[in-house]
Amino acid sequence: MPKISTYLYSILLLMTACTSPPEKPPITQDETTGNAFLGVVTNDSAFGKGVDIVRVLPGPLQLALNKKLELDIKTVRLISINRQPISAKTLKPIIAGYQPGETVVLLFEKNKFEPEEERFISLDVSLGSEEQWTGPISKAKLLKTTTKRPQYLPDSIDKNEIINFVSNKSTQNDLGKEVSNLYALFDDWQKNNQGFHSLSRVMYPFKSPEKLLELEYEITHSIPELKHHPGELFHTIAHNLDLAYTKHEPCNISNNRENLMDSISRADTKLAAAYKKIKKDNLKQLSNDFYYLLSELSQLRTLISQTDPLASINAMNTSMLINYDELLAAATEFRCILNNKLDIEVKNSVVTVPVELKNSITGQVTKVVKSDQRWIVYGGGDNNSYDMSVIDVVYDQAGNDTYYFSKPDPINLKLVIDKSGNDKYLGDDIGPAAGWFGLSILVDHTGNDYYQGKLAANATGMMGIGVLIDYAGKDIYAGDHFSNGAAYYGAGLLLDLGDEADEYQSATFSQGFGGPRGLGLIYDYSGNDLYHANGPTPSVYGTPAVHASFSQGIGFGLRHYDSGGIGIIYDQSGSDRYVGGEFSQAGGYYWGLGIIHDNEGNDNYNGNRYSQGFAAHQAIGILFDNKGNDHYQGMTAACQGAAWDVAIGLLVDKEGNDTYRGDGLCQGSAAMQAMGWLIDLDGTDHYIAGSESSQGHSANNTYHFDPKKPVYSWSMLIDTGGNNDFYSNKRENNQIIRFSEINKEQPAESHIHGLFIDTDQPLF
Repeated sequence: MPKISTYLYSILLLMTACTSPPEKPPITQDETTGNAFLGVVTNDSAFGKGVDIVRVLPGPLQLALNKKLELDIKTVRLISINRQPISAKTLKPIIAGYQPGETVVLLFEKNKFEPEEERFISLDVSLGSEEQWTGPISKAKLLKTTTKRPQYLPDSIDKNEIINFVSNKSTQNDLGKEVSNLYALFDDWQKNNQGFHSLSRVMYPFKSPEKLLELEYEITHSIPELKHHPGELFHTIAHNLDLAYTKHEPCNISNNRENLMDSISRADTKLAAAYKKIKKDNLKQLSNDFYYLLSELSQLRTLISQTDPLASINAMNTSMLINYDELLAAATEFRCILNNKLDIEVKNSVVTVPVELKNSITGQVTKVVKSDQRWIVYGGGDNNSYDMSVIDVVYDQAGNDTYYFSKPDPINLKLVIDKSGNDKYLGDDIGPAAGWFGLSILVDHTGNDYYQGKLAANATGMMGIGVLIDYAGKDIYAGDHFSNGAAYYGAGLLLDLGDEADEYQSATFSQGFGGPRGLGLIYDYSGNDLYHANGPTPSVYGTPAVHASFSQGIGFGLRHYDSGGIGIIYDQSGSDRYVGGEFSQAGGYYWGLGIIHDNEGNDNYNGNRYSQGFAAHQAIGILFDNKGNDHYQGMTAACQGAAWDVAIGLLVDKEGNDTYRGDGLCQGSAAMQAMGWLIDLDGTDHYIAGSESSQGHSANNTYHFDPKKPVYSWSMLIDTGGNNDFYSNKRENNQIIRFSEINKEQPAESHIHGLFIDTDQPLF
C-alpha cells in the first residue's frame, strides 16, 4: 500500500476510536445473557490484513447492513473493530470482550481499486447475545453440558479385508503419512465440533475413518429383522439417537381392548414427561415456530433470507428441552401391539356415533369409547371415513376407508390400525403417521393403499416419533417435504413389509431423511420400487431444469446452527429406481450421516450435483449396493463416492456388471481436505467421467490449507475381480496409479492425494 494509503488508514482508525458511538437501543433481558454476538463467518484476507466475509448470519451485522444498503459485503474486507485490527482467529475473542447491547464501529476496506477517499467504510453495529442468536451446535459449550448418553458403536477392533488391502496399497505407494495427517485433521474437527445434538454414530467415522464399513454394518445389519419383529424398531431408534433402551420381556400377552387402553394410558404419562420442561403456555408458539422453520427450509431458503429467523432459532433451541428417552419410552408401549399384529374381536352390532363425533365419522362403527379425553373408535366392515383431527385412536376391521389428518395440537398421540381394504390416508398439511410434538403410529395390514401429505407426512418425527408399517399391497407414499421416513428432532420410520412394487414420491428433505437429532428410515422388504424426489423445488445453484432434493438416505444438519442426524434407506430386494436431484442418494451434510443399503436387484440411480455416496461440510455418505447389475448416473459434480470440505463419501458395489457415469469430482474423488472412495468388488464395469478430478484423482484443498502443516484430500477408486473394465480417463486394467504431484507455486491448489487401483484379484 502506498504511504498515503497507510496514512489515511491510520487517520481513519483514529477517527473510529474518537467518534462518539450512536445512542444505544434499549436492551432486553434476553439480549444481556451470554457473550456478545456479531453474526459473521470469516477467513483471513489474502491481502495480509483483516478478514474476508465468507457469510453473514442472522444477527446484529445483518440488521445493521439492512440500514446501510450501499455497503456491499461481498466487495469489502473487515479490517478493525473499534480501531483494533482483527484476524479470523482474533475476531470472536475481541467481540466476546464486549457486552450484548454495546455499539461497536466496524471499519471495512473495499477490495477493488477505489479512490482513497472512497476506499474505507465504517458501520455502527449494536451487538446481540450469542445465546439468543446461536443454535444447539454452539450451546454445548455455552451451557457446559456434561450429560452422558449411551453409545452403540462397533465392538470389532479388527480391520476388514478392504481396509487391510487399502492400508497395504497406500503404504506401498508412500501415502501412509499423508493419510494419517488427514485422519488427524478429521479427529481434530470432531473434537472441536461436538454440539448439543451431536450423535455418536455420526462423529465416530471422524475418529476412526478406517472403520467406516464396520459402522455401516453396525447400523444396517439388524434392519431386515424388522420384517418379522417390527416392534423391535424401537431398538433401532435408541441405537442411532443415543437413547437409553431397556431390554423387554417377550410379548406373550393376549391382544384385547384392555391391553390397548393400558398402553395408551402409559404412553400418555410418558409423553407428558417428555415435554415437561417446555412450559404449556409456550407449546403452541413453539409448534408454530417449528412449522415456520420447516416451511422455510422446504423452499431451500437459509435463515439469512427468513423474515423471522429468531422464530426458527427459538424452535431449534427449545428442542434441547425435550426428554428423548421418555419420548422413546412412550412409543415403546406399543411394541407388543406391533409385534403381535393386534387382533381385536369386532362385534357385528352397530352403535350410534356420539354427537361430538357426528361430523367426524361416516359409515358404521361397532364401538366408541372416550378415555382420558381421547376418542377411541372401532370400525366394522363399512367403507368408513375418519377425521383424525378429532379422533385419537382407530381400530378398523375392514372396508376401503379414508382417514383425514391435519396439524395436531402438541402434545398428541395418534394410533391407527387398519386390518384390510384399499385405504386412503390424506393430510391437508401435516399428514398421516406424523409424530408432531408427540407420537403417531399407523399400521395397515392389507390392501393397495395411498398415503399423502404436504409437510411432515408418512412416518415423520418432528419433535416426536412417527411410525408407519404397511404389511402388504402395492402402495403409494406421496409427501412434499419432510415426508416418507423423515425426522427432525425425533424419529420417523416407514416399514413396507410387502413384496409388491411401491412408489415413494416427494419433493425435498424426505425418503430416509435425518435432520438434527433425527433418525429417518425407509425399510422396503421387496418389489421393484420407485423412489422419486426430483422436483419441483428449484436448484440450489440456480441451474436451469435442475431440482433440489436433500432426499433418499440423507443426514442433514443446518449449517452453523445444528449438527445433523441419520437418514437411511434399506431396500432388501427388487430392481429399484432412485430418481433424485441435487443432494440425493446416500449423502451427508453438516455433521449428518446418510446411507442407502440396497441388498439385491438391478438398480438404477439417477441424481444431480452431490449424489450417490457423497458428503459435504463435515458429514458422511455411504451407498452400499450388494448385488445386481447396477447403473449410476450423476450429473454436474460430486457424485459416486465424492466428498467436499472435511467430509467422507463412500460408494461400495459388491457384485455385478455396473456402469458409472459422472461429470466432475466423481467416482472416488475428494476436495478441501476430504475423503472420497469408490470401491467395486466384482464384475465387468464401465466408468465414464467428465473431468480430471475423478476416478481416484482429487481436486484442490484451499479451504483449510496451512502451509506450515499441509493436509490434502484422499481420493481412491478400487476395482477388483474383473479384467475387462472400461475407463474414460486414461486408466487401464491391472494398473495402479498414484496421484501425488504437488503444485510448488500454489500448494493449496494441488490436486492430491489419490490412488487408482484395478486388479483382477478378488478381495473376497
